[in-house]
Amino acid sequence: MTKIHVERLGKVRAAELTTAPLMLLVGKNNTGKSYVATLLWTLSNLFQVVSSSDEKRPTWWDKFVRTAKNEKAATIELNSERQAALLDWLNRTLASQSSSVLSNAFAYPGFDATRVSLSANEVRPVFSVAITTTETGDSEKKLAFFTGTLSDAEGEPVYRFRMPMLRPNNLVRTSDRIFFEAVCRSAFGPEWSRMRNSVYIPAARTGLMLAFRSLVAQSLDVEDDGRALSLPAPLQDFLQRLAYSNVKVPVERSSLIDWLQRQVLHGAIEASSDEIPAFSYRGEGMDVALPLHATSSMITEMAPFLLVLNGRFSTGVIIFEEPEAHLHLSAQRDMARAIARLVNSGMRLVITTHSDTFLQQINNLMALHKRAEDKEFLSEFGYEGIDLIDPDIAVAYEFSEGPEGTEIVEVVKSDDGFIVKSLNETLISLARETIDLSEE
Repeated sequence: MTKIHVERLGKVRAAELTTAPLMLLVGKNNTGKSYVATLLWTLSNLFQVVSSSDEKRPTWWDKFVRTAKNEKAATIELNSERQAALLDWLNRTLASQSSSVLSNAFAYPGFDATRVSLSANEVRPVFSVAITTTETGDSEKKLAFFTGTLSDAEGEPVYRFRMPMLRPNNLVRTSDRIFFEAVCRSAFGPEWSRMRNSVYIPAARTGLMLAFRSLVAQSLDVEDDGRALSLPAPLQDFLQRLAYSNVKVPVERSSLIDWLQRQVLHGAIEASSDEIPAFSYRGEGMDVALPLHATSSMITEMAPFLLVLNGRFSTGVIIFEEPEAHLHLSAQRDMARAIARLVNSGMRLVITTHSDTFLQQINNLMALHKRAEDKEFLSEFGYEGIDLIDPDIAVAYEFSEGPEGTEIVEVVKSDDGFIVKSLNETLISLARETIDLSEE
């Protein structure tokens, strides 16, 4: 796990968050949840920042690259000392570039005072990286490549990057890419392999879906003043991913998509084969698919989630804002089960929510985990083993307004799940008001 330290990010004065396979960001509106969610997305998309940083790389790394160039092969083991050096290097880079990085992510300036740093709260396993020159093909059509490989402690490759030896600077590009992977592996540990392809599913999805083709077109065009359409980086990435959402996905995700479409949508979301796809909804038993603008808000709010799951790039972290939006209470419970199934499939999720129903269902799925072997009991409530959440992999943070800005506190996790003060206070207040009114 990794600790993220942040100061002066929007309304957030200071906070420390620990990453986990399931992270819940809970609190009232306008307290900074989306800001923190955007920061988490940004930290998994730092390649350009790392590769262009002016921070001097460790001398042992430069020696490793020179050896790879001169001898056409080099391997280096990254022990805890070297990983600590790379983490320090990343923190120096973040210290000098946080303002520009976040300004790009949010598509507006205003982060000069923001500070972000990372720390490891556990010993990282050793890993190694290698850069080699390899050749493929027969003697007449032989192709040479620079190959960068990152391998785990057992020597199993977990990442590989190849560049053809057509240009001299491709060695630099290969070493930059593998350096980035080594830095992030040092910062986030083995979980980095699940963070590399994070996708942000924003709130207010209906508007984005209905204007999707227009937004994509405008983002490619240049306006009269010479600037392209300005959107936060996570939203740009989200729109690009939707453009590739008509790709067949692995069986484990397709079964979840089918379950959600049967359980909640009672139909399917379809994408056209156009260069910029158009999306539609085909209800069960319908011969004609409806354009999204002719469907309910429940359909348009859920469609992006299903399309992201259907995309070929959604293999890492899904950062999902308000998954309960426009859903009936029963559908909110199904959405919580879908989140559990994704986490159990190996994906990582960051969720922002205001819903007590959604959170209570998450709590129930954690409470049920200790009865995972009681198949009869699970069946009585209609659950399967893949619906249960191991409490050890979940963490929640509550965002509350304080005198000097938003305070972020890790939520207490009891045997019954997360106890969120702001939600409970509101529910108690509503219950008391209802009781008082009924006694009048």
